[in-house]
Amino acid sequence: MKSLVVIVLICMLCNHSNGQRSVTSATRSRVPDVSALSASIENIVPPLFGLKKPGHYSAKDWQKLIDSVWGPGAGTATKLSFFDEFWNQVDQTWGGFPNLVVNWDSLRLVYRPLVAAGVSRGRFAGILSAMTRALNEWHVGARDAGIDATLGLYPNDIGDFYSYYPNHPSFFYRAGVPVVNINALFFRTPFGAGLTLLPDSSIMIYSVVPSHPLNLEPGDIILGYDGRSWKSCLDELMDAGLPILSSPFCGNWMGSTIAAARHVEMISAGMNWGLFDTIDVVKYSSNDTLHYPTSLLSTLSSPYLIATEQLPVSGVPFPDMQANKMVSWGVVAGTTIGYIYVWDWIGVPDGQTQIDFGKAVDDLVHLNNIQGLILDFRTNIGGTPGYADDGFKHLFNIDPTVNYTTAFRVKGANHFAFTIAPSTADGDHITPTPKLFDHPIAVLTGPRCGSSGDYNAFRMRFHPMVRFFGKKASGAYTDLPIVRKQRSPYWWRVDGGCVYSNYDNEGYMIHKAFPVDEDVWLTRGGVAKGKDDVVERALEWIKTLSYAHDVRTSKDTLKRSGDSITVTAKVENPSGHTLVVSVIITNAQGGQVDSTILMNDGVHGDAAPSDSIWGAFIKTPVSDGTYNISVRTDDKTSGTLRRLPSVALFTVSITGVTALVGILPQQFSLDQNYPNPFNPTTLIRYALPHRSHVTLTVFNTLGQQVAQLVNADIDAGYHEIQFNANHLASGVYFYRIQAGSYVETKKLCILR
Repeated sequence: MKSLVVIVLICMLCNHSNGQRSVTSATRSRVPDVSALSASIENIVPPLFGLKKPGHYSAKDWQKLIDSVWGPGAGTATKLSFFDEFWNQVDQTWGGFPNLVVNWDSLRLVYRPLVAAGVSRGRFAGILSAMTRALNEWHVGARDAGIDATLGLYPNDIGDFYSYYPNHPSFFYRAGVPVVNINALFFRTPFGAGLTLLPDSSIMIYSVVPSHPLNLEPGDIILGYDGRSWKSCLDELMDAGLPILSSPFCGNWMGSTIAAARHVEMISAGMNWGLFDTIDVVKYSSNDTLHYPTSLLSTLSSPYLIATEQLPVSGVPFPDMQANKMVSWGVVAGTTIGYIYVWDWIGVPDGQTQIDFGKAVDDLVHLNNIQGLILDFRTNIGGTPGYADDGFKHLFNIDPTVNYTTAFRVKGANHFAFTIAPSTADGDHITPTPKLFDHPIAVLTGPRCGSSGDYNAFRMRFHPMVRFFGKKASGAYTDLPIVRKQRSPYWWRVDGGCVYSNYDNEGYMIHKAFPVDEDVWLTRGGVAKGKDDVVERALEWIKTLSYAHDVRTSKDTLKRSGDSITVTAKVENPSGHTLVVSVIITNAQGGQVDSTILMNDGVHGDAAPSDSIWGAFIKTPVSDGTYNISVRTDDKTSGTLRRLPSVALFTVSITGVTALVGILPQQFSLDQNYPNPFNPTTLIRYALPHRSHVTLTVFNTLGQQVAQLVNADIDAGYHEIQFNANHLASGVYFYRIQAGSYVETKKLCILR
């Protein structure tokens, strides 16, 4: 590798200031006005002086600077009291010790004597940061909020979350302030370029503002500063005791596994440029190593670049964070695959993400009739797990929440004494719709998916059509009760519970992330072309997957003897693999009573030979009751299988005319018509939990009614009607049901 050292820095600076490089208005210099901050900050942040001077600092240099910037702070007795209170709360009640290697007693023995001997405000904040970092958890920690306020965080009140989330408009980066920013919370970076970590530990640029002052480009590699690797620089800063910029809820927000924390620490390299003199970059285009003065970066100003380790997907907008929108969705251009970005489970105002995610899933599944879905959770800072429920209910036909529960820490000296709550005690349970979304779902996760981001990724594991891509999530599975304490400017937070998995003997999930199916991440070659490698692989999987879907039965009720039912499924096999598709019949207790192979020969109720509809005849089970139908697809070519559980049902009775007793619909629903597209007939099914006046009408794209299929009082139950479109031209139409206050619309397509 060639190394080109930029020696004549003065020339570079002159060229820059003379306008020989185009700098957009978004990157022009803005000197922050510290006096403009609110009075609450002025009360806890003294005027700054003596910031870092040129030269690579030793630990002694840093400690001297830390002492001078913030002064002595509160008295030693106050510091000791806060230290002891936080240490004791963690020791006696914290629910995060499982799967963590830490000697909490030793940390007290190391740091308490230092505090007792007298330390400055900045050094005490550094000690709190070191203890927080040792706990390696997204939520738990202690901090001096006045240190954070030095860079404009929490302008009104430390706990006033919605005054600054998610844009942190008062945040500004001030070079030379001895604070380390390794915080995954902030979506924006004052570096003007988004960084990610490659498998070989290289720190890669994947996005960059126009006319970046260092001419950075996607695919470039950040080595470090002042001729040292970023890891070495970070180790020096930690050893010197610099405070770490905190989150609004006290934790470190780096990650809750070793891998996640390391990922976030490494990609924070760009956010700390003001602590060094030169930055070392390997160019993608030439492989040259260049050394730039960090002073050039002072031209960058807010609003800073949003950096979420994601690249644009054609047809799908990014969330409009400037407008406080943290969810966005669309259909990937040239496909029938839906895509949803979810950056938090909060929203502004609180709960907006719940509304938007529910609408996103509903729109894509029911109006756009998508044939695959990508849920992008790679950056998701969490919030409330239940805010996913409005969307999940359109995807699941079971409640996945039963697969985990809460483990409550038993107060006392035993760090591993817990009470495991019943799975039914968790408050995040959903009421799913009867119909499963039976097309492929790719879920994308990464180290910056934490807290409720972890929870909701965990729940998606139990959808039969899901495959995970990316990197493991954060593993930040703490749970209630949450205890916070403020002694302005000091805060601490300790969570008394954690998540306990009931699946596959996983147990405590804190500090432990479940594996992804495909470990794939951004690459230099991909980002240089504007390609998101994770998305590309997910799209490829969806487009090439062989699977069965749209399972149908010829009738809902069978006579006890001499009767049979036809089961059909549509089978996708884009790569021409060797498939075995089977039907499994189970009784109400889950016991298997029958199974058979679906055929595609035209003589098993499967329409034409070698088409996409497969079928089989099922004889009546010997006992009355309700039976569930599951369909399993074995791909003999790829060696994979998928099972769609309980995707249809029927009852057996002595007369064959009994309604679905005991299994009346729990809610209104309108199914997607089948087949779709169709010519000229299709079936439309709907469900009524109670007798209702029903209208079912068909409209064209101009909103004109072209057919009325139902206008009558209909009894509770599952119903279907055949729609004959012989009189209509090819094209897209909409069918709409109204039953009381329930209204739903779906799209259908006539294809001549």
